[in-house]
Amino acid sequence: MTDAASGSIRLLIVARHPFRVEDLGGVEHRPEVEDVVLIRRPDALEAALDEHRPDVLLIDTGLKRRTGHTVIQDARDLAPDAAILALTASPPHHDEVALAARAGAAGFIDVDAEPAEFADALRAARRGQAWFPPAETRDVLDSLAGELETTSAQRRSRLTGMVVAFIPLAGIIAALLSRMWRGYLGQIGVRPVDIAVDPTSRVVDVVFAMLLVIGVFGPLLFVGSWLELLRQSRANRGLLAGLFRHSVAARAILSILWLGIAAFLAMGVDLALTLLIGPVVTVAMLARVLDLSDELPRFLRMERLTPSRALIAGAAALIIFIGVIAAETYVVGPDLRRDGAHGWIAPRVLGFKAQPMRVFDLEDGAAPRDALYLGGNADLYVLVDPCEDDDVEFVSVGRHRLEVIDEVSCERGP
Repeated sequence: MTDAASGSIRLLIVARHPFRVEDLGGVEHRPEVEDVVLIRRPDALEAALDEHRPDVLLIDTGLKRRTGHTVIQDARDLAPDAAILALTASPPHHDEVALAARAGAAGFIDVDAEPAEFADALRAARRGQAWFPPAETRDVLDSLAGELETTSAQRRSRLTGMVVAFIPLAGIIAALLSRMWRGYLGQIGVRPVDIAVDPTSRVVDVVFAMLLVIGVFGPLLFVGSWLELLRQSRANRGLLAGLFRHSVAARAILSILWLGIAAFLAMGVDLALTLLIGPVVTVAMLARVLDLSDELPRFLRMERLTPSRALIAGAAALIIFIGVIAAETYVVGPDLRRDGAHGWIAPRVLGFKAQPMRVFDLEDGAAPRDALYLGGNADLYVLVDPCEDDDVEFVSVGRHRLEVIDEVSCERGP
């Protein structure tokens, strides 16, 4: 007699701590339950399926390392004959149920269900029937209906409203820039007015720098979604199929590959990062924060992030970005070398430059000397000697002539 005819159940549970087999309320001791196995790590799913050959899988939708619906999809591909039930929070959230059903689950049951309900759910799944508890399903549909009241036009309007709300940030950025310029140049005894710089006019430099950083690191937020798309594509075969089953390794390789491409673009044509990739990632993140990802192509959806996590990730990235600039501005200061200004990110954000020049004194006929030109106004040039501990000199515009060179020479004439 086959297992299907006898109705015996071999159960495999994929669940995070603190769920235990004992939480089934003794279901594991029923006569029809032949075997029960609990694993914590989704990476062990394939090996557990090969070893135990379960008839029914109970998969936690709240797994941390990989979202539950992705594990359900993997289980459906690896064991197409097994029935799958989603193990949800109590009360179940409509997102968990909808994603689990779309991924291939035959139903759901929450962690606080009674033992008899667990037993009925497992038996129904073993017979190939769906299991959607009426009371919980009604609550899920009620919650889902509330969100459906927001039309697509309204959701797009919300996105537009949020984008417009960012306009006042330009004033905040201008104020921060003014303070940063004063703190940055103050380390070498120069004021922004000395080099005819209006910090409030450099907002574009900040925006471009932020888009560059977003363009480099932002696509890492898509890695999980891209892997899911690759698993569902024709590329999921051979060696790649084996790699895709090891989520951590696949994510690491894809992340390193992207960072390599981004580094190449940043050193060369960085306009691709600032004018294309950066804005696209920004829009995708805003859409996820507002739960509007369905309006975007699937490869631009941050499906592995909840709206709250997307908001936290964006806020954290902004805080880190500002923190790095502040540290370089107020602690490190300008890094002036013989070929110009160097630094982590502050010179690019602030738009600070130092051009190597050959300086000719038109009055005393002295031998020309080399220096870095920081800027100037109608009366004075501001020069810095990187060979003399960044010694700053203010010289007359009418008395001196400057000639562009590639690098300052520290050799002094007789």
